[in-house]
This record gives sequence, structure tokens and C-alpha cells, in this order.
Amino acid sequence: MKVIVKFFILLYLLFVLSSCYKVTEPSYTGYLSIINSDGSNYSRLSSEYKFSFSISPNEEYIVGEMEHSTMWIMNTTGEIEAMYDFDLSGDKKVSFSADSEYFYFSSSVNNNSDIYSLNVIDGNVVQFTDTNGIIEASPKLNQTNNLLLYTKRYIDTHEQSIVIRDLLANTEESIISDTLQNGNAFLNVSWSQDKIIYNRLINDIGIFSINSDGTENTKIIDLPIQQLSVKTGSSNFLYIYNGMIYNYDLLTGSNEELTFGRKAELSSDGSKLAFITDDFELAIFDISTGTYDILKHNSEISEIDISDSGNKIIFYEEIEN
Repeated sequence: MKVIVKFFILLYLLFVLSSCYKVTEPSYTGYLSIINSDGSNYSRLSSEYKFSFSISPNEEYIVGEMEHSTMWIMNTTGEIEAMYDFDLSGDKKVSFSADSEYFYFSSSVNNNSDIYSLNVIDGNVVQFTDTNGIIEASPKLNQTNNLLLYTKRYIDTHEQSIVIRDLLANTEESIISDTLQNGNAFLNVSWSQDKIIYNRLINDIGIFSINSDGTENTKIIDLPIQQLSVKTGSSNFLYIYNGMIYNYDLLTGSNEELTFGRKAELSSDGSKLAFITDDFELAIFDISTGTYDILKHNSEISEIDISDSGNKIIFYEEIEN
């Protein structure tokens, strides 16, 4: 009997000891945050509205998506200006006009991805495409705000195209096409000044440039790149391969290694890039000097965008509670 009692006492002591040394998993809260590129004016904007965001050229608005069903417009102090019953399809980014008064986006709100514009001032929405069986997505506006670039995919035939819509003449022209049953033929399609840049990860792999009339389709980089960042006003673009961020200059053809990173976004003047380090820190890189500074290092960063001027960075961070 004494042996049994001692046995249960020993079990109790082991239970108490294990409870004392029990490891508690840390919990985190996610925030949409903003910071200046010099490290000043850091602010957590929201713990609710934090998905797929873009900042306007005038640095007054942020547009994003919540729970894949609601598009929101927030000012840079964290106040919601408006909410709309649209999801964001394609690359889930919006393309602002130079004056920040309106932006273009793609949405599958009607079960078929189409192109829309929205006026930030009065909230007016215009639908530009409405074609069953065709997926139109990822619009990009050019510098002079008269040409809209986007991708088109025919569901039945699997034909895919890069398309330019003349917003003044209301005409549409296919620049380049391919037929691909599985996957996307053209990725990260964007303007780089008057050139169109895109990449492919299937068949003819690499980064390409092409003129807006469809001529001079040229492979620039012959690599299966991990990320491509192109801005309308810049003659250079960024790409990531094997964890290294590269800067390619279209005017000179130079291809420069910058630094290791997980994700990078370029300012429109091509002078700065915001990037996520291998340790999930937020950093800013000055291309002219070849140096960078860590802006945020006590949280885990997963998404970023940088304003056209390179002065403001918005990002999604997770902070331990």
C-alpha cells in the first residue's frame, strides 16, 4: 500500500514539474503599418485592413482588399475613406493615375474577372470590360494616362494575350499572344516608361521587353526569376533570383547585384527600393550609393509597397503580443 501511495505522489510531482516548464507558443498580431524611408513617422494603421495594398502617388491613399471580398480606401493616418463590394483579382494591385484621383483594378465580383476604374473623389465606378468566358486582369496605366495595359485569357481556347486599350479612342489591341492550357503565359506585365516588361515561367522562361506596337519582343534575362518589380516611370526594374535582388537598367543594359532579400519594390524614379531581408526585416536601399538601412527589425514583415517618390513605405508586419 505504501508503495502505491509513493507512486502516485511521484506522478503528482512529475505533473507539477512539467506544468512549471510547459512552453507557451507565442501569439502575434498583424498590422498594416507605414514609415518614412528615413525611418521617421512609423505608425501602425490598422489590424483589420491588411491585405494586398497599394499606395497612391500623392501618398494620401492606400487601397487594398479585406478577406478577398471587400475593397477599401484608407488615408495614411489609418482612417477608412470608403469600402466597396469588390474583390481584387489578377495581381491584386491597383494602378493609380498620376494625379491620384482615380485608379484601375480588376475584380471577379461578377464571377468573371473584368477591368474597372474608380474615382477616389466621388466614388464613381466605371466597368471597362464585360465579357463572359474571358478573364481580364492586372491593369497598368501608362505615364500619360491614355493607355491601359492588361492581360486577357480565353477560358475555352486557353489563348492568353497582353492587351493595350486606348482610353481616348476606346479601342483595344492585342500586343502578343500564346496558348497555354495550364498556368499563366505572361506574368508581372507592366510599363517601364514606353516599354512593356513581362516574365514567363513556362516554356520560354525569362524576362522580356516589347514595344507597345508589338515589335522588338526581346528576352532580357534568361532565368526563372522569383519576383519582378517594375514601375511605370522608371527605366530600370528589379528582379530576384536565388535570393539575390538585381537591378536591370533598360537604357544601359547593366545588370547589377544589389543585396540578398525576399521581396523588393521599386520607387517610380528608380532611385530607391524597399525590401524584406532574409531575417524578415524591413529595409530601404539607395541605388545611387549602393547602401541600405534597416527600418524595422523587431517584427516579421511579409508584404510591402513603396510610394512613387520613395518617401513612404507601407507594409504588413506581425508583432509578438
